[in-house]
Amino acid sequence: MTGHVHNYQRFSAPLYNKKSVPFIVAGAGGYNKRLHVLGKVFHEAQQKRKLPIQIHGQPEYLENFNDSDHGYLRVTVTRKKITLDYVAVPDPSENAKDAFLKPYDTIEVAV
Repeated sequence: MTGHVHNYQRFSAPLYNKKSVPFIVAGAGGYNKRLHVLGKVFHEAQQKRKLPIQIHGQPEYLENFNDSDHGYLRVTVTRKKITLDYVAVPDPSENAKDAFLKPYDTIEVAV
C-alpha cells in the first residue's frame, strides 16, 4: 500500500512467482484540485468492463482505478482478513450533502 499526490489504483501481481497479491496506490486525498489521469487504454477498458488489464510487458494487472474523485482508503484488520475500501468523496464545490458513502472499490486479503 502506498499513497501520494496521485489517484486511486489497485493492481495485482505475483509475489515471488506464487500467489497474486494486491498493490494499492491511494493518493487521492485532496492535495490537488485535479488528480493524475490514467491513459485512454485504461479508461476504455473500464468503460467496457474489461478490467483487469495487464500492464504491457509486466506481470501486474490493473484491477480497478478512480482518477476523477478524491477519496480515502479505509483499512479494517481482523484476525482472519484485511479489508481495504476506497471511498470516493463528493467535490465540496458541488454543494455535497452529509451522507453515508459506500465504497467505490473493496478488496479482502486473508491473513
